[in-house]
Amino acid sequence: MAAAFSATLSLSGTAAAATPSVDWGKVVAYAHKYACNTASGANGKCYNSAYLSFGADCTNFVSQALYAGGMPMERHSTIEYWKSEWFYDKSNDKHAKAWTSVQYFQDYFKNAKSYGTWIRASSMGAQYTPAARGDIYMYNWGRGEGWSHLAIETGFGQFADFVDHSTGRRYRSVTSGSGDYISQHVTDRDYSPWNWGYQTETNPKYRRAMDTIILHWNR
Repeated sequence: MAAAFSATLSLSGTAAAATPSVDWGKVVAYAHKYACNTASGANGKCYNSAYLSFGADCTNFVSQALYAGGMPMERHSTIEYWKSEWFYDKSNDKHAKAWTSVQYFQDYFKNAKSYGTWIRASSMGAQYTPAARGDIYMYNWGRGEGWSHLAIETGFGQFADFVDHSTGRRYRSVTSGSGDYISQHVTDRDYSPWNWGYQTETNPKYRRAMDTIILHWNR
C-alpha cells in the first residue's frame, strides 16, 4: 500500500532507470497461482513444474513471477551463473545466480539495472508499507545471516483465514486481520501478512534486529 508511509530511507545504487513494460497484474496472478497455504506445511504443492525448485526457493519464485509479467531476461555471457545476468533456460535448467540467490538478485536489480528504488520499511510491526503490487520485500531475520529472503507484495486488505502450521497462529490474529500481504516460497504462503516472521518471532533479540527493505519499481 504505497501511500501508507512517508518516512522511508533511500538506499544506494545506480541512477534509477525506466522499468521495462511489465504487467503487474500478471505478476500478482502468477504469484497467487504458484504459492499456496498448506495446513501440513507441504511446500511445493503449488509449484510450477516447468522450473526446478530449490530448498531455498524464494528468489526462484520471485523471478518466475516477474518474468511472467514481462520482466525481460538478460543473458549475454558464455559463463554460466554470471552475476550480471538474470535468466532461466527451460531447455536445460541453466540459470543465472540472480535468478535464485537473494544477494545476486539484489546486486542485479540494484546495481546492474536499477529499475526501482530500494526503501526501508520504517517499522517491522506496521500494518502497511510503501510497497505496491509486484514490489519485492527483502528480509533480514536478525539472526546474523544478513539479507536472506524475498517475497512479493500481492496486495492489501484482509489476510487469508489460515492457521499457520509452524506457529499455530492465524494470519488474521495480527494488525486487526488486514494490511499489506505477500506471496512467497520456502515456507509457502499466500495472502500472508508481509511481516509474519516478525509478528510470530518470540525472541526479543531477533525481533529488535529484524529489518526489511523494499524494491519499489519505477512505474
